[in-house]
Amino acid sequence: MSYTLKYDANSYAFQMDENFASSALRESVFPNGVGLADSSFTNDSTRYKHIQNEFIYSFFLRAKGSSIIKNELKLDVGIKHDFYNYNQMVLYKDRTRFYDYSATFQNITLLGNAGYRLSNKIDFNVDLQQIFQGRNVGDFLYEAKSNVLLSKSVGRIILGAYFQNKSPEETYTNYFGNHYRWENNFDRSKTINLSFNFINEKFGFDAGAQYYLIDNYLYFGQDDAGGIKPFQLGSSINLLKITAGKKFKFGKFNLDSYLVYQKTDNPDKLRTPEIYTFNSFYLDQTFFKVLKTNIGFDVRYNTPYKAYSYSTATGQFYIGKDITFDTTPIVDVWVKASLRRANLFVKCDYVNQGLLYKGYYTVDRYPMPDRLLFKFGVSWNFYD
Repeated sequence: MSYTLKYDANSYAFQMDENFASSALRESVFPNGVGLADSSFTNDSTRYKHIQNEFIYSFFLRAKGSSIIKNELKLDVGIKHDFYNYNQMVLYKDRTRFYDYSATFQNITLLGNAGYRLSNKIDFNVDLQQIFQGRNVGDFLYEAKSNVLLSKSVGRIILGAYFQNKSPEETYTNYFGNHYRWENNFDRSKTINLSFNFINEKFGFDAGAQYYLIDNYLYFGQDDAGGIKPFQLGSSINLLKITAGKKFKFGKFNLDSYLVYQKTDNPDKLRTPEIYTFNSFYLDQTFFKVLKTNIGFDVRYNTPYKAYSYSTATGQFYIGKDITFDTTPIVDVWVKASLRRANLFVKCDYVNQGLLYKGYYTVDRYPMPDRLLFKFGVSWNFYD
């Protein structure tokens, strides 16, 4: 038997006190330059507290006195209670309240997990989560996964699937700020996922494929007045993702490569690069017989795609202008050294800045960081 208690409190705020000299900044923050409480001063905040109580009872079912039945079944059953206290506030400059909204709600969820091991090579797991009482009654997550070990030399296969029925988050249904306000009654989003992964640890190779079918997809976009608000797509979105990774070793030289191809039938609403890759090339060398050192560089790259815009007032990425930025490989150089329980790390980000472009963008009007010549990190594990 196990009992878990969790408590967390989070606060998000957007504050600004200035007149805009830039029309581009005014457009990105204040639609039409008008605020509901004040056109030049903003003090918006969103806070929530979350308390979770979870009780789980676990047990095994094993066959006894039989030489034929050697498998086992592990069961976890439980219940989870979530309590939320939510507050949204807009203040004037003198800190009096223009808008103040508070709400409390809760959910009670049934939990179930079954793990069935047919042998030391095959197992099957099912996980169930069903909200049966509370604000989001009817939400659920049903998930299944199976591991099949072909052999130590050939590798193993992981098959997975899940079906999720999820209510919209609070930010989609109810929001009030100095410059944006909406109330919506969206339907639940439904997601079906099928996955296949093949892993061969002997040759350092893994490959996989994932398929997503999403109904009632929620996203942020622009309304007719140029403001930001949430939308729900009436049709389904399909996404196929294929991944491959390989670790190469040439004496003391190593290359870790990871490649992803993904394709969606609605790239205007689900904006993702079709191909992206990450590669790490490094030298593995031991100095003075005790100082284990890796010296190398990382290269990451993605194909061009329609970029998102960002709303500072709401803290949300949204579908704005149809802008496609040029892309270039990003190169980082680093050194990692380990001495017994101490680890040192030195890195230089974006060393190739200026070779092809002076910089790069991934979000409209928000340039990514310039070259950072020196990053330093250290971790030291002591004995208990």
